[in-house]
Amino acid sequence: MASPAYEWPLQSVLVATGLAMSPLVASVGWAMRTGRFSNALPRTAQTAPVVPPYVARARAAHANNLETLGVYAGGIAAALATGVAPAKAGALATQYVVGRVAYNVLYVGGEAWCGTGGYLRSAVFAGLCLGPTLRLWLEAARAAGAAAKGV
Repeated sequence: MASPAYEWPLQSVLVATGLAMSPLVASVGWAMRTGRFSNALPRTAQTAPVVPPYVARARAAHANNLETLGVYAGGIAAALATGVAPAKAGALATQYVVGRVAYNVLYVGGEAWCGTGGYLRSAVFAGLCLGPTLRLWLEAARAAGAAAKGV
């Protein structure tokens, strides 16, 4: 059984997976309201050529989440496997999850409302999504190097 200190970093991967899927709520909701959703062929609604801008942004947010999810999950696994302090891994996991929530909100509707032209979303992505992911990998490399030297 995993130590309680390891639980949140591991659970955060499941939360991040859920957050990766969450933008599809906007796409499926639109498809259901417009009669384009079929439970027999649910992907047909995702490939509709003409969609409202918020649905296009939701699809893009979903794709971005999926593109980075594997790197993040691998970073968590590498950090925990190499002995990175669970508190540090947990803090980075929290930053990533908060970043993903903010990113999804900004991408799907927030930036259209506040009019930052994508710069705020990009800053959130760099600082709260890529930043913690990179730190996980760097901390894992540092821990592995220290273990190899016997430190």
